[in-house]
Amino acid sequence: MAELYRLDIRKHRNILEKTEIEKAFSEYRIQKIKACKKQEKKEECTLSGLLLDFVLKQHGMTEKEAVFTENADGKRLLETGDINLSHSGNYVVCAYDNAPVGVDIQKIVRDKSGIAKRFFSEEEAKWIQMQEDMALAFTRMWTWKESYAKQKGSGIFKTKSEFYMTPDGEICERNAKNAKEQIYFKEILLDGYCLTICTEKKPYLDAMAEVVII
Repeated sequence: MAELYRLDIRKHRNILEKTEIEKAFSEYRIQKIKACKKQEKKEECTLSGLLLDFVLKQHGMTEKEAVFTENADGKRLLETGDINLSHSGNYVVCAYDNAPVGVDIQKIVRDKSGIAKRFFSEEEAKWIQMQEDMALAFTRMWTWKESYAKQKGSGIFKTKSEFYMTPDGEICERNAKNAKEQIYFKEILLDGYCLTICTEKKPYLDAMAEVVII
């Protein structure tokens, strides 16, 4: 069964000074943190690592010791189960499942027409334009597509040419019949953000677990 965790960045900035990244994290996470040029991004990446570590500990692992591999598209894979991170604005979220899982969170913002043309199909863009709140519709569609791409272990850059999505979450392949995959979406609207988790099993999620790291 899918698990979903949320960390509020605003509540955890005080622990950043206490975190010794060389002791707390794997070399992979250390290099990701050091590669961030802006302090804000370093903080996000550090807190993402702390959330990842918290979730892995619920399953007998740590971020520093967990064994990951990578698929051809660069998705990190656990030997057992699957774990996925996303962050936007004030929040970092993490999804864990014993089957492939993808999660995406995005802040709802205005005027994304340029991005829509690059990543959304004609069918998707038309649906967005028909909605009363186009900013919300854009963000919902984006998180659906991104969470699905992350669940599949590919990237959103590939999705426009390979498939489009209907508002009820049906995946439609362009060069084949409609894909009747066992894919489920759970959408949560949170304080000006849209979050979607994509799983192979129906995610009976009533809420996220809010993580407080002391």
